[in-house]
Amino acid sequence: MSTNERLLSRDARLAPERARACSPAREFFTADLMGWGFRPAQPGFRFREGTAESLPYPDAAFDLVFMGLLFHEADDRLKPMQEPLRVIRQRVAILEGPYETQDFGPGLEERLTEKEMQELALHAGLAAPQTTHLHSLVLYLLGK
Repeated sequence: MSTNERLLSRDARLAPERARACSPAREFFTADLMGWGFRPAQPGFRFREGTAESLPYPDAAFDLVFMGLLFHEADDRLKPMQEPLRVIRQRVAILEGPYETQDFGPGLEERLTEKEMQELALHAGLAAPQTTHLHSLVLYLLGK
């Protein structure tokens, strides 16, 4: 299950019967997907409107939930960290901007430090994240 359009686009082409997506606004999500060459009407594509704070899926529905660039949008950051714990069997992958000023993305005041991400994960009941620094983003892998 993905909340990230680019990742879903790639995965849906590889295994459309397994692709799931969730976003609060289908029209925005669909426009982003189409910009990446993916057509949501492809066989196997399954979209549900919902938020990271209340994922519209049953307990233990996924091996992996990917959450891309969304924590800076959350008013209460604990809830979108807790909710994937309910729907995963194994792991959560979170992609966020680093705690530094960049030419794109949210301002520094909306970003999380690595320590804040770790404390948030532990408070939510997840294991401490494995952190991988990418070119201009940080990938956090968390398990139960």
